[in-house]
Amino acid sequence: MRVRCHSEYFSPTGVSLLVISDPAHSRLPALAQRDWLALIAFYGSVALIAGAIFAPRAAATLFPMPIGLALGALLIRPDRDNVRVGVNALMVALIVFSAFGMLSALWSVAPLASLSKPLYLLGAALGIGVFAAIAAGTRTTLLQPTARGLMVGLFAGALFLCFETLTDQAFTRFLFNHVSWVRIGREKNLQIVNDVIVKVGENEINRRATVVTMLLMPAFMMVLTLIEGLARRAGLVLLAVITAILMGFSGHQSSQAAIAAGAVAFGMALISPVWTRWLIGLTWCVCCLLIVPIVTSLHATDIHKNPKGLFFSARHRVVIWNTTAEQVKLAPWLGIGADATAAKTEARDKNLQDAGIAAPKDGQFDTTTARHAHNVYLQVWYELGAAGAVLFTAIGLAALALIGQQRDKLQPFLLAQFAAVAAMIAFSFSLWQLWFLGAIGFGVLNLLIGAIAFERAQTASSGSDAARG
Repeated sequence: MRVRCHSEYFSPTGVSLLVISDPAHSRLPALAQRDWLALIAFYGSVALIAGAIFAPRAAATLFPMPIGLALGALLIRPDRDNVRVGVNALMVALIVFSAFGMLSALWSVAPLASLSKPLYLLGAALGIGVFAAIAAGTRTTLLQPTARGLMVGLFAGALFLCFETLTDQAFTRFLFNHVSWVRIGREKNLQIVNDVIVKVGENEINRRATVVTMLLMPAFMMVLTLIEGLARRAGLVLLAVITAILMGFSGHQSSQAAIAAGAVAFGMALISPVWTRWLIGLTWCVCCLLIVPIVTSLHATDIHKNPKGLFFSARHRVVIWNTTAEQVKLAPWLGIGADATAAKTEARDKNLQDAGIAAPKDGQFDTTTARHAHNVYLQVWYELGAAGAVLFTAIGLAALALIGQQRDKLQPFLLAQFAAVAAMIAFSFSLWQLWFLGAIGFGVLNLLIGAIAFERAQTASSGSDAARG
């Protein structure tokens, strides 16, 4: 029996999509039919997620692939007329913010970067919207093997990350020692003794931790909503182990902060998703609009001069944030241009060097602006000014409004993901890292697939109950 229903759940395109569900696929089944499309969906999903974790810098390239495959599959689907791509407030906010970023190339000291990086963000946003419309608007059983593949890929990649965390990156050291071309361009992050790499810098494992963190909550959602019995218990145990290792042994504090923020938001949303949305929205507005006075006030406490108060990198970031906040005053309305911080810093340092002026000290740190702001909220103010900060604020508020339209059972997962991303970008060194945008995009795609698969299961289950009645 087929049940035709009207569904708008988790549709970033904000349009009414016709969904045709089959009760036979009300749960996440094994690949019984073994058809080649299902196999491609499963193994392709495993490869994409595991690949993004193993080689995070490839995430920018891997992320568009499922969107391209969805577009290709749409061309051969008989029910493609059911897909209606529209625009909602979140899509408008992303488009306007990206367009303003590209426009900033007109006054940027790095016009190519100011044009290309926001262009990638625009493409990612549009791609996710189209992917959601295709996934929700066509009748397909590929969602189940795709969701299963995403979970398997996440578990495989995350367990590899745990191994690397507990062994001081043993596999990476082995790979770099025996495959020389892999380490090209990464030499500055390697410690070499007698032609043997004995230590790999934290950049490699920190990027992997970032990708895993962006995928943890989507995996948690899929395990709890799409599988049952022993598989669910095993999945929850694995997720608990992975989370414990990341929180207890990882040196990536940004991921730890993101996991903690997501866990708090999830717990609060279980009690009251409405109040949680309001609280997260208020926090988002404060971070986006008041980050400049916040960091200058933090610096005024002289906490960066107390070795016992914060660890070294945290104290250094307090100085970086304050110096960047002071530079905001030079272009407060439109900023210096998207992704222009590095070029601006290099020009400033060169001027000081040519003038024979040493950079002034603030405690034990130089007060030159860093190549990256290490805080996306502050970076937006510095590079895009007050106008960019307002547009960036609108993105978060539109996302929260869209989350409020979803089923109550899904909202805790979605709010937790939002909180995790919001916490992550508070310490990440640049919004415009393409691999970082790809990692966030993978998290969103996983949430979409899980949410749409869950909605299909609920629709099919309701149709079966009605038929039996």
